[in-house]
Amino acid sequence: MLSVCSSLEKVASTWQLDVSTAGAAPERACHVLLKEREKQIKPFRDEKIITDWNGLMIGSLVRTAIAVDAPWMLESARRAFAELSQIGKKEEGNTLVSRHQKGGLPKEKAV
Repeated sequence: MLSVCSSLEKVASTWQLDVSTAGAAPERACHVLLKEREKQIKPFRDEKIITDWNGLMIGSLVRTAIAVDAPWMLESARRAFAELSQIGKKEEGNTLVSRHQKGGLPKEKAV
């Protein structure tokens, strides 16, 4: 992450640059950093949907929506619950699976 801590004029003066050159430096630096970042090995992404964590998030959204009177937040919680209910419902009954992943999860071994 790059941040600007001084005025453009001060940076240009300190480094003996014209203002337009100094102004273009952050964009050039971002471009260089992004090119280097693309060379890195990407971290593993775990795409599982954990019902417990999503339930905690949905409950927090509801409580916060009520506390700060934010109808949009309550609507977000409703949509999240509807999605979780849709993808995580067990085939039998009205309960949710504890975790879900597109394409299925490996079966747990009996201990």
